[in-house]
Amino acid sequence: MADYFICPVCGTEVDVDAVVCPECGSDDETGWSTESAFDGLYLYEDDEDNLAPQRNAKSRPWLKYVIPSIILITLSAFLATAVPWGIYLIPVILLVAGLAYYFMEIAPNMQANQEKKLYQELLNRARGDHALVERWISYERRRDPDADEFVLMESALYRWQRDNR
Repeated sequence: MADYFICPVCGTEVDVDAVVCPECGSDDETGWSTESAFDGLYLYEDDEDNLAPQRNAKSRPWLKYVIPSIILITLSAFLATAVPWGIYLIPVILLVAGLAYYFMEIAPNMQANQEKKLYQELLNRARGDHALVERWISYERRRDPDADEFVLMESALYRWQRDNR
């Protein structure tokens, strides 16, 4: 038998005797109770007549890379043979494709990771109290209703640091 279980909130291995998750601070009250262990795990559609497994969007992640690659190779081959100066367009096309990939795949994930880290920092300051973190964020939201979530978390962290000097 394992001496640990997986935290349903963050996926970290947690010792069975632990009171809270060492990574995210969740506990029985905030989310690792057995009732929440299977939240968000929908294997079948809601329709009882149709018990076919739902198709996951990430079931073929390689497909989103193979198709654009084939298109780029085909376009490059066409330009290299059909147009005398087409060989000079290939680096430009590859640069545009690289920039498109960066702005569509990498840049949004960077901000999402920053938001997770900032929320984790707030959670550490609140000693694992999710409700307190949400109150801090909602307070900042009342002060600046038009701000996005990242700015609200930055403001809450700044206010906490300022008030606890």
